[in-house]
Amino acid sequence: MPDPVVPDSVSSDHGPRTTGHTSSDEPPPFGGSWNALYGGVAGTLLALIALFALFTRAFE
Repeated sequence: MPDPVVPDSVSSDHGPRTTGHTSSDEPPPFGGSWNALYGGVAGTLLALIALFALFTRAFE
């Protein structure tokens, strides 16, 4: 049986082609570290949940 035709955008190991570096090697765009960035996102989420809970109780 002949080999299937593989499009140029996919490598022969069935994964996308990469340039040799991974994104985990790069620092985040702001925040200094990935932990600080994730902490900021989680903190923002908690603040929004608390704010929406207060608005819900105030305007029921």
